[in-house]
Amino acid sequence: MKCFLLLFVTIVQSSVFFLFAQKPLSIKVAREVIDSVQLEVDRLYSLSEAKNKSLELIQKQEAFNQMSFDYLTYFKNDTVHFILLDSKNNVRSTYYYNRIENKRIGVDSNSRSMTDQEEILLNAKQDAIAEANKQKYEMRVSNEIEIDYIFHQNRNGFTLYAISVPKIDSILPFGGDYLFLFNFNMKLQLFEKNGKFNLMSIRKKDNPPNSKLHAVSSPTGIRTNDFKVLIPYYYKFRRYHHNLRIEELESSINKRLLKYNAPKNDIEIKLFPVEKIDEE
Repeated sequence: MKCFLLLFVTIVQSSVFFLFAQKPLSIKVAREVIDSVQLEVDRLYSLSEAKNKSLELIQKQEAFNQMSFDYLTYFKNDTVHFILLDSKNNVRSTYYYNRIENKRIGVDSNSRSMTDQEEILLNAKQDAIAEANKQKYEMRVSNEIEIDYIFHQNRNGFTLYAISVPKIDSILPFGGDYLFLFNFNMKLQLFEKNGKFNLMSIRKKDNPPNSKLHAVSSPTGIRTNDFKVLIPYYYKFRRYHHNLRIEELESSINKRLLKYNAPKNDIEIKLFPVEKIDEE
């Protein structure tokens, strides 16, 4: 009877494995998927750069510390717009950035009312963040990390990433990132938590006491073709790789070896060595 139960469990486990395992994508198809991943990484990076560069300029202004404010960052054609809002949601200033090079191309310091589209985006952003901050999602903050919200409109509604980012040089938090997808009525369509949280560093002398730190890596050994799990990893590595003094990040998704070069913003795909032998 025990042997029968053991055989039954083995069969069930094998069935589950084959149920969730997927056939690896060809390099050509994988390249197309990775290109879409890179587009989203670029999108997040452009929005983040516009926000950070604008706030850095704004914080140098004497009046900044005496005002309560919100902000909105969004795309318009090939330009990223950052608008600073006062407590009454009037636009105090607008900053413009080239979407490709992420360079500032203009500033408008004239106060104005928000456009109808900006009001829609701001309300959607605020509702999305309010949803993400609900206790059930259990977002993690600490002395080493904080949550960075990146919001944008997509074809079917709105996207919000809640990404753990470092407060301390040399630390890069991997995992513990969140994705929220909403329709245009702000009904939550999808929630995903990406990866088990780890603090990672290669410069342990700079790290806080009692931190459990590991070698820097992104997902490996994944047996599905879900390449989109790489988006927050590549985004964070592109932003903070200089803190770790390394330029490349390796991962493997369903027998596809991937190497992301942050300075070049390039993703290289290769077959597993065993597949190369088989194909020969």
